[in-house]
This record gives sequence, C-alpha cells and structure tokens, in this order.
Amino acid sequence: LLTFCCLSAKAQITWPEGQLLPSFPAPAATQDHIYLNSNTGEEMYLFSSLKGLINRVQPRIFSYEGDDHAEGAFTWLNSLGIGYNQTTPWAALTKYKSEISGIIIYDPNQIHTVNLATVMAKGLNALIVAPSLLNRLTAAPYNFQVLADLRGQFSSHLQVYQHIYDNYWNDTDKRLLISLSPQNHKGSLREYAVALGEAVIWLDPKKSNESTLLNKFLADMPAGANCMGWWPEEAPGVERTSYYGITTIASDFSTNLTFHSGLPRTITPHPMPAKPALENKIYVAFIISDGDNLQYVEHRMRRFWDDTNRGSVPIGWTISPAMVDAMPGALNYFHQSSTDNDNLISGPSGYGYTYPNYWLKSSSHVDSEALADFVAKTEEYNVAAGIRVITVWNTITNGIDDAVGISFAGNSPSLLGLTAQNTGGNLSIYGSNRDPNVNQLPGQPLSCNYCTGEQAMIDHIDRYSEGWTGNAPRFLIIQGNPWNSEINPTGFKNMQNRYTSGVHAGKYVFVRPDHIFQLIREYKNLTINPGSIDGDGEGLTGTYFNGSNFETKIASRIDPCINFDWGNNISPMENVNNDNFSIRWTGYVMPRYSGTYTFYLTCYRGGKLWINNELIIDKWTAITPDTYTGTIALTAGEKYDLKLEYFDSRGSANCKLEWASGFQSREIIPQSHLFQGQSVDIKDVNFVPEVKVYSSRSEKGIVHVEIGDYSGNEEMNIAVYDVCGKILLKQTGREAKYQLDLSRYSQGIYLISVCTANYSKTVRYILR
Repeated sequence: LLTFCCLSAKAQITWPEGQLLPSFPAPAATQDHIYLNSNTGEEMYLFSSLKGLINRVQPRIFSYEGDDHAEGAFTWLNSLGIGYNQTTPWAALTKYKSEISGIIIYDPNQIHTVNLATVMAKGLNALIVAPSLLNRLTAAPYNFQVLADLRGQFSSHLQVYQHIYDNYWNDTDKRLLISLSPQNHKGSLREYAVALGEAVIWLDPKKSNESTLLNKFLADMPAGANCMGWWPEEAPGVERTSYYGITTIASDFSTNLTFHSGLPRTITPHPMPAKPALENKIYVAFIISDGDNLQYVEHRMRRFWDDTNRGSVPIGWTISPAMVDAMPGALNYFHQSSTDNDNLISGPSGYGYTYPNYWLKSSSHVDSEALADFVAKTEEYNVAAGIRVITVWNTITNGIDDAVGISFAGNSPSLLGLTAQNTGGNLSIYGSNRDPNVNQLPGQPLSCNYCTGEQAMIDHIDRYSEGWTGNAPRFLIIQGNPWNSEINPTGFKNMQNRYTSGVHAGKYVFVRPDHIFQLIREYKNLTINPGSIDGDGEGLTGTYFNGSNFETKIASRIDPCINFDWGNNISPMENVNNDNFSIRWTGYVMPRYSGTYTFYLTCYRGGKLWINNELIIDKWTAITPDTYTGTIALTAGEKYDLKLEYFDSRGSANCKLEWASGFQSREIIPQSHLFQGQSVDIKDVNFVPEVKVYSSRSEKGIVHVEIGDYSGNEEMNIAVYDVCGKILLKQTGREAKYQLDLSRYSQGIYLISVCTANYSKTVRYILR
C-alpha cells in the first residue's frame, strides 16, 4: 500500500490546551460566496477540499449548500456583518489555483478512499478529485499535477481505514476524530476535515470487524477528546464513544465551520429577565430539541429564529456549548438578538452529545474521575456560553443514574437544573445539603421527550396536569421535535394561547427553562442563585439635598437598596423639599457572578450612574418616566465603586436601581450586595511583585505560590476561586511561599488571588 509524504503547511490554526476544538484565523472581511447545492457529487468533493485548503490559511470562501428549508444563502453573512462577492465554484478554483500544489485521485470503485484523500489533502496541499474530472484539472488553465492516485490500491473499505490507522493516525492530533460517510457527506464538514488534516473514518459499531478497528481509534484518544461528524446509527455510535469517555459533537452537515470558528470569541449573554413569582400554578416550559447538532444551529434553528412569533412565548433553545470554539460569532448573534423569552440551554448532555450513565458502566473504559472532568469542562463552557440548564440524555428515553446526578451537582456550581429523558418520572435533588461546596441540583424528567406536534403537546400537558388541586405548584417541561412543522415559536404560541384562556385561564404560567428550575429550587427551599458569591452589605450612603442640582445638603443616611416611589408632593426625607430635591448615593456594589452586567435605572426626571468610575447611564435631562440601561463587565466577589445621582423638579418622584447578567436574573440590587464606606477589597492596581504559581512535579493537585520581594510585615491572604467567582479555598500567613491542595477539584481554570492591605494580584491558573 502507498504511504504519502507530507508537505510543510502554512496553517495559522491554533489549538490551545484545554480548548475543545481548534480556532481558525479571522475570516476575510469580504468572502467569496459560492453555491454548492447544485453541484455533482464529484464537484462537491473537489470544491469542499478547495475551501478547506484555502480557509485554513484564512477563511475566504463561504459556501451555501442548503435548500429552500435552510437558513438562506446570505443569512449568516448578513447577520454577522460580513461582506461577500458572489462567484461560481469554478471561478473560485481559478482564482486560488496558485495556492494549490496538486490533486489526489480517489477510487470510485472503493468510495471510502474519499476519506483517505481527505486525511491526505492537508499534508499534500492537494484537492480531492474524481477520475471524471482529471482531464479538466490537468489541462489549462489549471495544469494541476497528480500527487497521489488511490485507484486500485484497496480491496475493501476496512483496508482503507486500517491504512489510515497505521500510517496517519499517530501524526494527527488525537483530541479529535471525524466520522463522515463518503457517500452522504460529499461536502459539509469535509472542508473542516481537510483544513485540519485529522483522521476521517466511517466505521459501524454494530459490525464486528469495523467495531474492533473503531475501538482501536477510540482507545488511543486522550481524556477530553471528541468525535465530530456523525455515525451510521445514532444510539450505537454515541453509546460506543460514551464507553470510552468521548463525546460526539454532531456536525456532519455543518457547512462553514472554517469560517465560523475564526470569528471573535467575545460572547455577551443576554441578560436574564426577572424570575416569575412562585404561586400555586402549573408552570410549563417549552424546549426545542437537537441543538447539540452544530448543523441544526447553523441551518434550521437560524431559520426558526426569524419566526415572527419568536419572543411572544418563552422557549428554551438547545445549543452546543462547543459553539464557544466552533461558532462563537453565531452564538453571540443568538444572544444579542434574543428577546427576554429566548433562553439558550445546553443540548444533550453537555459540551458534546454523550450518555453519561455509560461512563460508569462496570465494563467502561472510564471512571467517575473522568466523568467529573467532563462535567467540570461542561461547566466551564456553559459559563462562557451563558448556559444554566442541561438536557441530559442516557439513550433516547432513559433517566439519570444517581451517581451521574451527584457528579453534575458536585462539578457544576452555577447550574440551575437538569432535564431527564424518563418521561413523567419523579423530580430528583442531587447532592448533599451537608456539603456547602456542592450545588444541590434538581433533575426534572421531561413531560414529553420529543413531542411531534401540537396534539402531542396537548396530550402530554393534559396528562401531567391530571389531579392538580391548586394547593401546590406543578412543573411540566415539554421538549419538541424540531423536524415537525408544528414545533416552532408559532406552535408554542398556539399552546400558550390555549392554556391561558377559556377553562384553563388562571391555571397555567409559561416560563423559560432557567426560570422553571429557579421556581423548582424556590419550592424545594434551595438557593435560586447557585454558584454565586453572596454578600453581607449594609446598603449605600444616600446624601439628600434641597435643590435639583445638589444646592443645599440636608442629611445622609444608609439606604438598604434603591427602590423608592415617593409619588406626588411627598418628601423623601425629613426637611427635604416635597419637590425640587436631589440625591447622591455612593458606596460599592459586589456582583454575584462574573460577566457583563446590565444596570436598569427607572426614574422620573433624570439620573446618572457610575460603576467603577465609568459613567454608564447619563440621562440627567430626561423629562418623562422611563427605564434607562448601561452595561459593564464585572468580576464576581469584587467590590466596585458606585455613584448614583438623581433629581426631582416637580410632580411624581421615583427611583429604582436593578441589575441583571447572563447568570443574574433581573432584580432590585439587594442590600446584601451594596456597601457603604471604604471597600475592603483591593483592586489590581498595586500588583504584588513576582507572584509565581506552579504545580508540584510529584503530587497531583498540589499548587505552589511564591511571592517575591515580600518582607512579611503585612498579613498575606491567598484565595482560590472557580470560574464563576465562587471561593473554594482561603489561606493566610506572613510567609513568602504557600502550598495549596487542589487535588479534590476537577481539572479546569481557577483564579488564585494574592493580596495584603495594600497590594493585590489575581493569577489565572489551569489545573491539570
């Protein structure tokens, strides 16, 4: 058999340690847009490989392979603000021919050689070519050389994949294996596979010889590795990879991942709206399934997003947390264009599709520590993606093993809840209330796993409403099949209209998935803000003046929060005018979670708000009652300077200050998170000199901290935080060296803070 040498590559693709998937270079501001939905199969292989080779250096070709049911040819480019030139595939080949070294001819009589050619394309910088196109491509204007000819080299498809294993597998990055059908996946993800040069297979776990070879690939993959593409059958493929502690990131019909993964990784989640009040009602949450599929998010979900009824009913939209790497611009687009009724949640069963129960089977190749690492990595990506609910699948209709639920509880500090596929089962609370570091986590079985239309939703809502007396709340979660024409915002709106009118009026409340889990938590006396840093503030210092511009100071006091409605002709404080007064509140605000916060100032007349000395709301000249907003990025547990100025000239007077973030539901900023007087937290202005943080060579999980130029005159405070800002460990002393035991915590990113009364520094540390 032939073994082909590799040529040096120009790739600027990066794959940092700890990142699930690689990142491509930033796309060109103007893309060459081509249609690949009407090309022959031979041309699809050719132009997908062209796109992969060109885009690995810089994404410059964007293709549309959809039909009338997909998102539309220019939808994503327009949504993301990217320009484009329409051209033909053959014109694009002519334009970029100088960047191509030659061609690889696959064998139509052994079609699996297409996958071998896909593996070879990067190293040879060569296009995948059918014999039928050979004459055209070796003649002018292309004049490509044949660098490899696979015709007649292989007698079976198993021989092809054994050749890949023997000759290419060890030279690839084994964090990723790609599974594509050579017949069905002529384009789509193939461009991404060409660009990366990873191993590409199509092996069926249900066939003995293929199963044995597949196991050899999977056994070689490291912890945290993933498979992209898809399998001959869903359940056997996902089950097999689950046994090896590997997830499937469904993506076989993703068409532009080289483009999407090069977009900016800045993701700003939509602020979480206020939680509804808990009453004795039947609460219903809708979820659209299949968002773990990157191609679904890219195509069908993007089409649903333009439904005119989106925003009229609360919906949980499942997505893949791996979008943080694979499609960050698209993920941010969904957040930025969300309404308060749109809630992005994780598809099954975390950052990739897997059956967590299978990770702990007696014959499994993984163990509880590997599962904990998977859950911790999912938490890290959920935080980045703005996700607080996970839909867990353990086969299509199975529930969650207690050990799996406990692992999620112990390694997902900010998670609100899990859904389970055992339809109609009982609510479970995972995690012990005796351990303050464990998130007591509700697991709520779905009331319908995969509802197929409006009548199915009616049947399940009616069934699980039976026997309700109105003496306690009840919680239903309906997950719908997105491939049915009635599972969309319009279909969900029809359900909401049905159950909020007529004989049902007053009984049902429709809520987002994150809200239904907050309500479940409240009903079960659990915190509704898991993973948050709680404060013990006393409120803000309010200084009251007569005159609408702080002319005459009257008095100061501590106001627990800013939530005042003085009405007409009522003084806010003794000796202060009924009208024509002003107030200045000062102090500090401490966020529960890290992220971008939106502050809401509701007032008559006008006001200004500074956070961390930045003016984020400037509405001093307002003349009508309204709510004004401003945003700023904050770190959990830090205290930030806050100053709010407000005036009233005449008539009604009120002033209310709220906040929200992707993880913080909108609320009046509570007293516990407002502080008056000098902040006890030191900002990173005066850095502690020469802070070194490093792991022990001999003891796993032991971390050393060394502080240079430290005299020992001041007490040193060392603290370890998780990615949500929750404090995990504290240590104090007057030494220059410290040893921290993090062996009980999962691999991932942590923040280690070193501070004295006068100096502070925070170091980002990756625990492996």
